[in-house]
This record gives sequence, C-alpha cells and structure tokens, in this order.
Amino acid sequence: MKAIFLNLLTLSAIVPLQAGLITKPVTYEQNGTKLVGYLAYDDSVTAKGKAPGVLVFHEWWGAE
Repeated sequence: MKAIFLNLLTLSAIVPLQAGLITKPVTYEQNGTKLVGYLAYDDSVTAKGKAPGVLVFHEWWGAE
C-alpha cells in the first residue's frame, strides 16, 4: 500500500511539469527562392537571451 501511495505521489508531481510545444512558421529567402522553416520551442521557458537549440536540415541534394 505504501508503494502505491509513493508511486501516485510521484506521478502527480510529474504531470504539472509538462509544457506546451509552440511551433511557428519562419519564412526566409535564399538566392531569390522563398522558403519556409519552422521554429519550435517550449512555452515554459521564460529566460531571455541565449538558449540551446537544434538545427535540422535536409540533405543538400534533396529528396529522390
């Protein structure tokens, strides 16, 4: 019974920590071609300034 209570307590503490994912289209231009990328971030982050990020891009030769 004690183990069940501790598990429920742990789960109830984790659930409120989930944050929403915000995505926004970002338009930019390269050599006259208009392109669209996507910015995605965690809405719980309130710090101003630098933050870690990941850049993902397609292979340079495109899809086959």
